[in-house]
Amino acid sequence: MTLKVLKDKLDAQPFEPFRLRMPDGRALRVPHPEFVSKSPRDRIVIVRWDNGERFHVVDLDLVSDLEPDPNKGAPRKKFQTLTVSADCSTTFKQVATAV
Repeated sequence: MTLKVLKDKLDAQPFEPFRLRMPDGRALRVPHPEFVSKSPRDRIVIVRWDNGERFHVVDLDLVSDLEPDPNKGAPRKKFQTLTVSADCSTTFKQVATAV
């Protein structure tokens, strides 16, 4: 895998989520271009996941393929947030976040 191939996929308009297939069978999901960072020497990339809290360090020479993400049309996850107002009353609301 070359950086050019990866950059072409990241720069595609409209962006389509994809996965980096590794030789051991793992597939690293790239839901948005901002989840990938490259090293100064263009050989190593960082693929973030879990809302950017965790990451994989990937040598592009070891990526065997790019494939479409089968979960690209998956429904958004929902979670509840607690809002506390100035008068200390609380309210709950549903918030949707992109996966």
